[in-house]
Amino acid sequence: MNFILFRHAEKSSEMVADSSLSPNGFNQARNLVQLIQSKKLPPPSHLFCSPRKRTSETLSFAAEQMRLKITSSPLLDLRTENESSKDFRLRVQEFLVGFQLDIPDNAKNPPTVYVCTHQDWAEEFISIIESSTDLNQPKYGIWPSGQYMFFAKTDLWHLMDLNRL
Repeated sequence: MNFILFRHAEKSSEMVADSSLSPNGFNQARNLVQLIQSKKLPPPSHLFCSPRKRTSETLSFAAEQMRLKITSSPLLDLRTENESSKDFRLRVQEFLVGFQLDIPDNAKNPPTVYVCTHQDWAEEFISIIESSTDLNQPKYGIWPSGQYMFFAKTDLWHLMDLNRL
């Protein structure tokens, strides 16, 4: 199974809780299609995002190009003010276990799951998974807008690429 985790593209400077992407963010989202077309990223078979506009907008052009539906999941949302560290970690783990149970892996034609979420979720994710790469290095702890990590998941999560849209 291929798993590509995205932090949403650059958000607008609107001072609202659920802001859209900025013009540059929409360019980053369009660039995702270019990465797929140039085969720098495998085409998605499944698309997941948090309930926030900016995450679905980040995947929207790829979804349209690939004719796929984006599944929004509250499990991928930001940590809430009243959510403990333990509860947030359990929520991230719940998503990771759930999607792997729901999407059958096929060695000949592995699914490629795109997940678009937020910095806090991405940071928690890399602290949970068992990776063949030491993800505790500082370069993996920084999640600018539009960054992604591409993993090939077998028994471990194998980091294939770390880049930006």
